[in-house]
Amino acid sequence: MPFYLGEFSLAMSPGSFSWPDHLTAAVQEMEQRGIAWSAWNFKIVPSNPAWRRTHWAWYRNERPVDPLDVWRDYLDTLLRKTDAFTTDELQEDPA
Repeated sequence: MPFYLGEFSLAMSPGSFSWPDHLTAAVQEMEQRGIAWSAWNFKIVPSNPAWRRTHWAWYRNERPVDPLDVWRDYLDTLLRKTDAFTTDELQEDPA
């Protein structure tokens, strides 16, 4: 039976592990199991500007963002902050 794994990411936390090694291991496992796959990032909105140099996406933020804090922010604050993540507020990556 065909199986397709669409968009996925193994980048959990910068610096916490070797991302290329984890990606290689995951791809090898999927290949061995006959799983078709693709990796794709439509948008990335990092709070750390350095991520813009190391993570590619079709759309990205060029301005700093106020990160969501699900433990401290009230619902109205979370909703306001997510407005910065809409595609209309992002820039197309020139690469």
